[in-house]
Amino acid sequence: MSNFRKNSNKDKKDRFLEITQKAIKKFRENLLDISNRNNLINLNFNPRSNKVLRIIDEIPNSVFQKLDNNAKLKLVSLPPSSDEPKDERTPEFKKVLEEEKLVNESYLKSIEELGEDFNEESLESLKIIRKLKDHVRTKLKLPKKPSKLTMSIQDYAKAHGIRPNFEVPKSSTEEDKKKHSDNDLQTLFYPEDLERKGRALKKDIKGKLGEKGTNTLHLFFGCWNGSRQKIQEEMHLFFYYK
Repeated sequence: MSNFRKNSNKDKKDRFLEITQKAIKKFRENLLDISNRNNLINLNFNPRSNKVLRIIDEIPNSVFQKLDNNAKLKLVSLPPSSDEPKDERTPEFKKVLEEEKLVNESYLKSIEELGEDFNEESLESLKIIRKLKDHVRTKLKLPKKPSKLTMSIQDYAKAHGIRPNFEVPKSSTEEDKKKHSDNDLQTLFYPEDLERKGRALKKDIKGKLGEKGTNTLHLFFGCWNGSRQKIQEEMHLFFYYK
């Protein structure tokens, strides 16, 4: 009789343990999202997103060592665009520019298409004028001027000696040693865009910290890029806010 009770109790304990383990497994699966909704698995590098801030043209190992030494690092934007450099304020440049405004077919066609909206102040008007100024620079054999009005942000970065690639370098060249040894973290944003994104990111982080009591800002070193044929490791560096 005693042995029967012992075996019965043991069976109940085993059954309870089995039920508990199944429940824990179920809850664990619910906690871990392995679908494409999980940004840690399916990360979107959309520049308009306020959850990801990608770092470009930096050495991951160097950044890690600086952080490990408690260095204060600063996010920096692309250099600001000068709308009127010195060489475009000379009498010669102004003279040729005014002449081109009268005879340049591309310029005349563009302002005709814009019609009454052309006022030399709107964004589209500024793009047309910048394009004409670039033409005058070529005509006068002046160096090409980087402008966010007429260049993609990637070309603008390259024109300033900054690599906009997703894959960051593994080591510095002699030419890049100076910028890779400072405490700046280069981003692919214009000054006003980085300022706006920084404010939004800071606001969200503070909100989550107050709500959950947890710091949800992470710095990721490395990212996997998967395809149907192969999975290739690429080096990326970015901040991610969850």
